[in-house]
Amino acid sequence: YNQSDNNDSSLRLRSILANNVTALTAASFIPTLTEEGLASIRGLMAVKKYLPKSGFKQLIKNYSNSFNTYVKYASRVTMYAAGISGIIDLIKYGTLFPNYNKNRRKKC
Repeated sequence: YNQSDNNDSSLRLRSILANNVTALTAASFIPTLTEEGLASIRGLMAVKKYLPKSGFKQLIKNYSNSFNTYVKYASRVTMYAAGISGIIDLIKYGTLFPNYNKNRRKKC
C-alpha cells in the first residue's frame, strides 16, 4: 500500500469535483425534475375526462406554476454552486478561471 498513490487519487477526485461542481449540481436535479414532470402529466391525463375544458386549462396553469417552482429552485441552487466555486477560485488563485489557458483558444 502506497500512501502517495492514495493522496494522488484523492487530489484528482477533489479536482474533478471542484472543476465540475456546477454541472454536477445541475445534474443532481434531473431525476427530480423528470419525476415531477411525469407525475404532473399523468395527473392531468387522469382528470382530463372529469373536468370541463375551462377547469382543465386552469389545472394545467396551476400544474405548470408548480413545476416552475422546482425548475427555479434547481437553477437557483446551481447558480449558488457556481458562485461559491468562483469565490473559492478567486480566493485561492486570485482569478475566477485558474485553469484557463490562453494558448488553447481557437483562432477565428
